[in-house]
Amino acid sequence: MRSTFGRFQFLGMIGQDPPVRTNVVDLDPIVKDVFGQPVARITYAHHANDYAVQTAMIPWLEAIFGGMGATSFQPVVPFAVPTGIPQLGKTDAHRRGVGRQFPNPIGGAVNHQMGTMRMGHDPDSSVINADGRFHGIPNLYVADGSALPTSGGYNPTLTIQALAWRTAARIARAS
Repeated sequence: MRSTFGRFQFLGMIGQDPPVRTNVVDLDPIVKDVFGQPVARITYAHHANDYAVQTAMIPWLEAIFGGMGATSFQPVVPFAVPTGIPQLGKTDAHRRGVGRQFPNPIGGAVNHQMGTMRMGHDPDSSVINADGRFHGIPNLYVADGSALPTSGGYNPTLTIQALAWRTAARIARAS
């Protein structure tokens, strides 16, 4: 620690996370809540583009470190670590891919679970309207990242907070 304290730097990047059709939130066929109802299950895998982008970024990150005067550079590849959430395989047996660990100390490393609740005007092609209200269900709203189809090039936290604030304001105005 004495040799690295004050001499160690981590640098990461946030890239576009393209939608993947097999990334879904559904009901677990085995795990039930305290009321006997199925719990939500998240299935997530990175798109091939995620790995291509991280490979293309390595020379850029190395150049930044070089400009900072770094004397060594150790990229961690893949740095698009899969989610820490356990995935169910075809046999419904819990499995964990490379980079998954239990317990997960980071809480879903380097990805933002988004999508599944498309926002739009047409109930046939979307789940919620512009107010975050489910089509056909007057008292059910979404105020989180599931209304966003994908995470852009920046951390989505402030966008999600703004969306939640707007949805809450619209609910209050309608009351």
